[in-house]
Amino acid sequence: MGAIKTMKEVESALPQKKEINYVRALDKEGNPILISKDDLAQVVGELINKYTPLKSWAELDNLKWDNAPKGNVYTISWLPDYDSEQHPANVGCIEVVRMGGGVTAQILYADNFKMYIRTFLGKEDARWTAWTQV
Repeated sequence: MGAIKTMKEVESALPQKKEINYVRALDKEGNPILISKDDLAQVVGELINKYTPLKSWAELDNLKWDNAPKGNVYTISWLPDYDSEQHPANVGCIEVVRMGGGVTAQILYADNFKMYIRTFLGKEDARWTAWTQV
């Protein structure tokens, strides 16, 4: 009679393949399931940050924590309504995050290797603060 193998021993003996149709996984209750390669790719894709190009600074002004999809990173590249008096850069990536309560922060990672932040307190008469270099 053979010795009982651990799960680690069993899994390490499995062949490694690149062409697959299904993957064995556990659902949130811990039950074993089969998930297709395409469905798995969709689930993983939803967890990865997405880069969404913005068309204007006005579009960015409207992005707050309650209407910006989680995990999105926005890109700016030579936007037509750029104003050097109001905007620290015109090329870069921007993250929109919730700071707690109704406060939104936008973090700009600019192409000049500098980082800027501004905040918005979600009250009726609120405005964005000026961009501040971090």
